[in-house]
Amino acid sequence: YTVIVTSQPGATTEFLAVPLLQRARLAHLFCKDGCLGDDAAAEKYRYSCDSLQGAIYNVSGKKIPVIETIVAGDNCWRLKFKPQNVLFVDDCIDNFEGHEALGIGVLHVKQDGMCADDISCIEAFSLSGSD
Repeated sequence: YTVIVTSQPGATTEFLAVPLLQRARLAHLFCKDGCLGDDAAAEKYRYSCDSLQGAIYNVSGKKIPVIETIVAGDNCWRLKFKPQNVLFVDDCIDNFEGHEALGIGVLHVKQDGMCADDISCIEAFSLSGSD
C-alpha cells in the first residue's frame, strides 16, 4: 500500500503531480488496488475528493497527525496498519516530529530527489516481511 501525504496545494497535485505520475505510469500506486487507470481524472487520486479510491492526501499543517489517521484505518482500503510496517519518506526533517510516539520508520531524503541509496532503503523496507 502506498500513499502520498503532501503539503502542496490540491490544485498542484491535480495539475502537476498526478499527470507526472500518470506519464511515468506510477499513478496506479496511489489508489485502491490500482483501480484507476493512467488516464483517470486527477482528482480521483486525492483522498479528499474520493475516499473510496484516492491515496494522495493534501495537508496544510503537520503530516504526522494525518499519517496517524491513515495508520488507524482512515484510508481508501479501510485497513489498519501496524506502525512498524510504515515508512515515512520526506525531504524536510522537521516533518518527522512525533514519529517516535507513533512508532513508524522514517527516511530523510534530499530535496532535489532520491538517490540510489534512498531507493535501496525503501526497497529493503518493503521487502522486510511486513505483516
